[in-house]
Amino acid sequence: MDSQNKIKKVAKLPSRKFRLFLTFLGTAVSTVALTITTLAWFMSTLKGGAEIPDIGVDDEYAHSFSCALNSVPITNGSVEFTPFYPGHVHRKTLTFSLTNLSSKTFKMNLFFEQPAALEEVPYIDATGKWGNANYYYYLGSQIALTSVSLAIDGASPTFTSGAGNHLVETNSVGVVKGQVNGVANELTSIARFYIIQNVSVPASKTLTGTLEFTFVDNGTDQSMYFVDWPTTGVSRRSLSAFFYRGI
Repeated sequence: MDSQNKIKKVAKLPSRKFRLFLTFLGTAVSTVALTITTLAWFMSTLKGGAEIPDIGVDDEYAHSFSCALNSVPITNGSVEFTPFYPGHVHRKTLTFSLTNLSSKTFKMNLFFEQPAALEEVPYIDATGKWGNANYYYYLGSQIALTSVSLAIDGASPTFTSGAGNHLVETNSVGVVKGQVNGVANELTSIARFYIIQNVSVPASKTLTGTLEFTFVDNGTDQSMYFVDWPTTGVSRRSLSAFFYRGI
């Protein structure tokens, strides 16, 4: 009997260890760049080790995803914010649809990756044409997420919204709203931008979202952003998601 009990315990260990490994692996590497084509799959079906070869684990984060900017499908995995003009009438609307194709509820954070060096390039006013000489003008500092609307089966789920934040955070000294046009120093690091966090998507359900980005009119002359900024400036972001089970 003791021998049989030991066999059962040994037989269970690989399965338990395997699931724990998947839990930590899923948490660690489930950040998925949403290169938008038709179906984006996260993790293929995995099987257990040689001791229990028949153990199978379903794809815990299987999903399909599509999105569009101002009704134009995004197919290259990045969101381009130029050209852009001040005022809500010129807002850019990002819509998306995410379907949970797995058999379990998962949670998701949707965000723009920290921009690479060539994804947020400022215009440098070397002569002081628009104010102080050698100021840096980042288009992302003028763009804010102004509205987030989510729905699952027609109802809004609970989530944490990034609305009110700018793609590039600087300061609001001396402006009535939004942020200053330019800054004295180059920004050496621009943070990841969280759009939504902690939203639960049940199995076989579809989450739809409408996100509005606005070039905030700060009450000053912002024409440098569509006169001189386009000569050197760039502002684009890679859209990514983090899937997890939660606690």
